[in-house]
Amino acid sequence: MKLPIACNFGALHPDQQDRYKDIQNHLNKAVLRIEEFAHGYTFVYPNEDEVIVTLTEWILLERLCCPFLELSLTIRSDHPVTLTLSGSEAAKKVLKEELGL
Repeated sequence: MKLPIACNFGALHPDQQDRYKDIQNHLNKAVLRIEEFAHGYTFVYPNEDEVIVTLTEWILLERLCCPFLELSLTIRSDHPVTLTLSGSEAAKKVLKEELGL
């Protein structure tokens, strides 16, 4: 089944929407850099427990409103944490618009 390439913020319960916004604000402040590649973006964060927990919670919410995205969290000792968001060319366009990149 092919998923539509559009985010549906309404897929989240109002409490989840509020939490999503709070998490997004926190992650926007914590990001070290953003790297663009052919099919998406990689967000680089400090390797801190609080950041990892927050990213994990964000992923759980993001997959509800944007199920067309491929989400990958990479955690390695002594390296920054990376969150990769990717998909089709259309998915990257949606990411660019939704995230203001």
